[in-house]
Amino acid sequence: MLIIIWNQICVSVNVYIPNEKYDLNNLSDLLKYYSVQYKEINIYIDKYYYTSDAQNRGFHILVPGDINVSLIGKPSNGTFIDLTNNPFHFSLSYNEYTGQQFRVENITFYNFMDPRSVEANDIFYFRSYSHNYNFSFKNCVFDTSNSLIFKLDTETLTNKEETTDYQITFDSCQFKNIKGNGVILFGDTKEKKNIINNSVKVINSYFMNCYDIVKMYYGKIEFDNFPFIKNNGNLLK
Repeated sequence: MLIIIWNQICVSVNVYIPNEKYDLNNLSDLLKYYSVQYKEINIYIDKYYYTSDAQNRGFHILVPGDINVSLIGKPSNGTFIDLTNNPFHFSLSYNEYTGQQFRVENITFYNFMDPRSVEANDIFYFRSYSHNYNFSFKNCVFDTSNSLIFKLDTETLTNKEETTDYQITFDSCQFKNIKGNGVILFGDTKEKKNIINNSVKVINSYFMNCYDIVKMYYGKIEFDNFPFIKNNGNLLK
């Protein structure tokens, strides 16, 4: 099903997946197709319970320039993505940085137990080449994982960019039973500590029974209304 919304400010399109052509494993193709005509693409997962039988477990999402993208679960109770039998994961990239937004909303990611969690395969991975973007999670639940929820790697910039904005936000999210490598990681190279200044803000979210919450070799983080509940390890390393 496809719904097109026209207004005076911008043109947006609502796409419901899975359908006969698109699913979570080929979102780059979906964005490439609709970005020719639309500046805002809202992708709704039209299921309360979702699993994937795709052979490729690494789902790459390439976001075009000047396009805002939302990946949204069912409006009422959200979408429950069960990763038990197929722990697929997402990597996000931009072909250019134009201040575009990528939002993930109203989705539960359950039981990401990946045998390669020590060396690879975080649920969301992003490599940044600029500060001119926004990546946000809202009303999402991450329940049971042996790997990171979100990892950011950043390339060294020729000219250091100064910004007061938050590139990454977690708003009204829940993190439960996250073991292994921690929850959020900013890079793995200490030499970048004074060069890169990506930032993350955690708002109205709670962590329960998690290992290290945040490991940061660069950048900054702010917690707003943050309950730290029954966790092991460190809040910030």
